[in-house]
Amino acid sequence: MKKKISQRKIFLSIFSIMVVLVGGLVINFIINQNLISAENDVTVLENEENIVAIVNDEKITIEELDEFIHFHELIMTLYEIDYFFVQFLTSTEAGEEFLNEYRKWSLDDLIMNKLLEQEAKNIKKITSNEERDTIFQEHLEMVEFDYGLNEEQLLLILQQDGITSLDHYQEVFFEHDGFVALIQYNLFKDIIIEDNEIEELYNLYYKGTLAFEEVKEDLKHELLWEKQDNIWFDFLDNLWENADFEITI
Repeated sequence: MKKKISQRKIFLSIFSIMVVLVGGLVINFIINQNLISAENDVTVLENEENIVAIVNDEKITIEELDEFIHFHELIMTLYEIDYFFVQFLTSTEAGEEFLNEYRKWSLDDLIMNKLLEQEAKNIKKITSNEERDTIFQEHLEMVEFDYGLNEEQLLLILQQDGITSLDHYQEVFFEHDGFVALIQYNLFKDIIIEDNEIEELYNLYYKGTLAFEEVKEDLKHELLWEKQDNIWFDFLDNLWENADFEITI
């Protein structure tokens, strides 16, 4: 965030332009040096391999954790707001402890992310190509609906990230963000909503005010979402409780 420029004196505006054109290079250099200093000075672990956790025999490094919490972007943003606060964080024992506590606080989320990735690898082995195509198509429809895009517009956006086709996007999707969709598809695909469940919900909330056929589909979706939520959170609880992990940070 750029500092506000005083409107009272013209020469301050001229000076600010000089700072942007000439001093900007110096400021960026200083920021980069502080980021390097932060990497070198903040002592996080007692082991030489920079391992913060071991999840089902898979190691998580401090670099992976910092990438997960956008550590460098965070330091950069703080630097632009308050240079002295960044100095405090990166050059004092109290600052180091603060950063390390933030890392520890974020580590549970990364561990769960790792557990989901591991689970998805196992599920992918028993998921057919047709099922993966179905999962990806549902993802495409959701993205296009949420952002008001057609297929051509979506492809133009993807090409800016080097993705050349929808087949290429499908590969990238399952390598990175698609693991949750893969797990949820396998968890939810056998859910059945019975007519008597819909009628029971209708009688409880809408009987006498709206016709059954008028709200039937909405009630069916509401019951489906409720069952999906219950299944998902039970799955996450079991996944966490049965995982073998050790935190070393």
